[in-house]
This record gives sequence, structure tokens and C-alpha cells, in this order.
Amino acid sequence: MLKITIILSLLVIAPWQVNAQIYKWVDKDGNTYFSQTPPPDLNEEMEELKIGVQPKKTGQSSVDTHLDGAWWSMTSKGVRTLFLRDNGLFNIHQWSARQGQLDTLFSGRWREEGKEIILTYTRDSKKPQNSAMVGISEKLTVSSLNHTRMSVIDPDNRTQHYLRVNGDKFAKSYHKELMMGDWYDSKGKRLELSWGEFKVAEHNHSKSLAEGNWDLINGELTLEYVFDFEKHPQGKIGTKQSWRVETLDENKMILRHTHNPILWHFTKKS
Repeated sequence: MLKITIILSLLVIAPWQVNAQIYKWVDKDGNTYFSQTPPPDLNEEMEELKIGVQPKKTGQSSVDTHLDGAWWSMTSKGVRTLFLRDNGLFNIHQWSARQGQLDTLFSGRWREEGKEIILTYTRDSKKPQNSAMVGISEKLTVSSLNHTRMSVIDPDNRTQHYLRVNGDKFAKSYHKELMMGDWYDSKGKRLELSWGEFKVAEHNHSKSLAEGNWDLINGELTLEYVFDFEKHPQGKIGTKQSWRVETLDENKMILRHTHNPILWHFTKKS
């Protein structure tokens, strides 16, 4: 059942427009939703709602998590990233499997208006063929958002799903802290575990082969790959792996795959 935690009403869209009623709620998984109509089971949880007028303050975000960051998505043309910078600039990158790198397709300025992301395109000197987009503004409507996932509806009414690396909601524990650091396997790979985020790279190189979000619950390590170019040369978005922690101390870690008889041996280097 949908868990309603908050509702926002009478959100001012613009000073010359009639005030519109926008409902905002968060489900049990932490996803934030916006709609002009309430969720279907609103009455069942009415006693849990706090209803009131909450005017939007200048500079206040209309969502519970910040939008800035590198958002990864799988499109019909391959892997793309929407990089929303906190200085108001954005870039859209396309993964080039042939060159093994991200190429900039578009750039410009972005801003947030209510539940919409407004992208205004500017010229990219490296891509003169994109000059037709210069000065054009595009609206992306945010239909759901949490600290690692976002879904938007584009002007053609198509829904695009995004993932990003973000450890904001990572909960602290002794075993999680013990796992943090740089772990090296026997196949030349390095697994970096930081605050809710992970990275896979080669032993002596800083370039990421894969990155994502991780968590440890009841002795099971979950790796959610935001992007993976290690096992998928063309790129892969959103795959998950689960590993049972067989051995863990300050210098050694052994993981067992939950679905296959595979062991992953690591040693830690200080």
C-alpha cells in the first residue's frame, strides 16, 4: 500500500497565474511523486497527512532531494548522461564504445521550476551540427525522484528513467565501516567502497569501469550498477548483484554470489 507522508497544496506557479493545487507524496521506498490529483488511496491514510499552505521560498527546492549530479540513462541511441551542475550549467553526454569515452552532445543552462527541469541549449563548439538547438528551451517533467533514481516525461510524452551514484541515505554500521576502502582481487581489479557508493577500476588506473550504489543488510552486500562498462563494452545501466559476506576483517574479504557458486576474494591495501 502506498504510504503517504506529506502533501503540499497551493503551490504558486507564477505571480500572474491562478494558484494551482499540486500534491506531493513519498512512497514506502522513498520515491517522491508530484500530481495535480491525489493518489487513489488517499482517504485510507488521511489521518497521517499534514495538510496546509506551504509557500515556496526563494531558492527553496520543490523536492526532497537535490537534482544536481550525473544522471545515467539507457536510450534508444545508447548510454547517455544528463549532468546537472550546481552552478546552473548542464551537459548531455553520449557514450562512445569505439573510443571508450563520453562525448558531449549538448550543453547549456538549467533551472528548476516546480516539478519541471528547464534545459536551455547553447552552442557546443565541438558539435556545430547541434547549432539548431541553440536558444531552445526544453521542459522535462519530474514524475518521481529519490536520492538515486529519477523519472522524467519529455516534451514528446515519453518517460525516461535515470540513475545516479549518491550515498546521501547511507546508514552507518560497524560492518559497513569495516568494508569501506580499496579492495584488490587477483584478476587485476580494484573495488572501492566509500559512503554508500562503489567504483570498479583496474589496479593501477583511476578510470572507472563501473560505478554505483551499495548497501549491506543482514550480511548481504548489494551492488546496484549505475553504469557498467567492465562486463558490457556498450554500457549497461541499472544491473544489480548480491553477494553473501563469507569472511570480513581489516585485511581480507570473501564474497559468495547469492545465485551462482562464485567466490570473490579481496585483500585491502592501506
